[in-house]
Amino acid sequence: MLQIVHVMSGWKTRAGTAKGRIEAGLSRFRAACAIPGARAPFLRDDRGTVAVIFTLVAFVAVALAGGAVDVGRTYSMRTKLQNVLDAATLATASAYLADPNHDINKALAQGRQFFASNMGQDQGASMTSALDAMSQTVAMQAQMNVTTPFLSMVGINSLSLWAATEVATQESLSGGAGAEVEISLMLDTTGSMGQDSGNGTTKMEALKQASKTFVDILLPDVGAPKARIALAPFAPYVHVSDALAQVATGQPLVKDVTTTTTVQCNPETTCEPATCKQYKKGVCQQWNQPVCTTTYSQCDSTSTATAYLSRCMIERTGNAAFDGSGPGDGAYFTPVWKSSESAAKNCTPGQTVVPLTRDKFVLKSTIDSLTASGMTAGHLGTAWAWYMLSPDWSGVFTGESTPKPYATPKLKKIAVLMTDGEYNTYYAKDGSGTAIQGGSPEQAVSLCGGMKLQGIEVFTVGFKLDSQAAIDTLANCATDADHAFLAEDAAQLASVFREIAFRSVPLHVAK
Repeated sequence: MLQIVHVMSGWKTRAGTAKGRIEAGLSRFRAACAIPGARAPFLRDDRGTVAVIFTLVAFVAVALAGGAVDVGRTYSMRTKLQNVLDAATLATASAYLADPNHDINKALAQGRQFFASNMGQDQGASMTSALDAMSQTVAMQAQMNVTTPFLSMVGINSLSLWAATEVATQESLSGGAGAEVEISLMLDTTGSMGQDSGNGTTKMEALKQASKTFVDILLPDVGAPKARIALAPFAPYVHVSDALAQVATGQPLVKDVTTTTTVQCNPETTCEPATCKQYKKGVCQQWNQPVCTTTYSQCDSTSTATAYLSRCMIERTGNAAFDGSGPGDGAYFTPVWKSSESAAKNCTPGQTVVPLTRDKFVLKSTIDSLTASGMTAGHLGTAWAWYMLSPDWSGVFTGESTPKPYATPKLKKIAVLMTDGEYNTYYAKDGSGTAIQGGSPEQAVSLCGGMKLQGIEVFTVGFKLDSQAAIDTLANCATDADHAFLAEDAAQLASVFREIAFRSVPLHVAK
């Protein structure tokens, strides 16, 4: 774990206090009203002063009310400045640790690049950094100006923000002091991920690179990693292993299904005698065909066929739909049966979920094998990202993959939900085809609400979204606005995943 010390952070005005500026303005107004040579009665004449006073009071009220808006924006920007500076410092420290040559300039350059990519859009944001090789401490300072449209009415044109952070690199990203992080990545593998990412590669290729970098940051090759990562690829389904399908549904992989149908049986035929159609000289020359009727009884017919449990999971319904509880009585998933074993295993995506692990090879090889296909059931990915963090599933995910209790000291649980489109596929419907617990977006937001109530930190990443509904779904899922990211190209996606990775590091704030 990198030890972070927030040395200082705050803001100050460029033009004194608002109260002083207002008083100065009133003094100038009174001075302007003292007309030289005017007769005393004129100076004592207070007719019309109500309008003047009202104008002054209205001016001050508008300035103060608007000032609250300015201050609120400044608070938000101050938080962003500190978070980005923390992440940039971590980026520098981790680059220094991971570099066998411990190149100070190279590590500092990475931190500056990270800061610029995340704060470059904000006016006047700048930073300085230093790395002391003797103490192995990274120190960074940042400052910026926030314009104040409302406070400028009383002479305060901007507020200056500044922040500073120190990181002691002797403690690596692999942790220390017992701090840990459990983090699940929901990865969109739907058909639209095969489209261009904005730099000549597909969105899927951009996601693979960003995700593998994420893994490298949280699971460095040096030290004993304290992070565990789970993967929840999704498209129209979430694909699970044979064992997990059985546990989730409470059903065997194969069973004989006996079907009873009603069929016709015991036929009985009766015929009317033939009749003469044409006579000649009393002799029948042509006969009509006899009329026959067949009647049947109703009988039950049974047949037995082998059915195979599908590994393609759909949503859970009932009281356990949105609470993250483990499978069991009243909380099993609806089984889907297929007519062949190959059909039961043929899921989109083709990759099964990966429970919490520190195995970089498993994580990165799974990411490398992702392909783009199918529709978007984002609520299913959201649900399984939660299940792999939920201690209620500790009897299902065991060993290294066992999720720890929510209240474990020094433990962070984080879900990262990534998608490139609007959630459009769900299965919980009644006989008329009407959704019984909302569409995919509504179910996803309910699941996110359950995660947040349990203290799970939820980051969302929208990649080249062209739907306001999709943007709103992710915004409602995220812990707050500071946890909701939008990326428009591969470079921005990589930057977002790096920032989340560095913000996920178990930090020990000394003071």
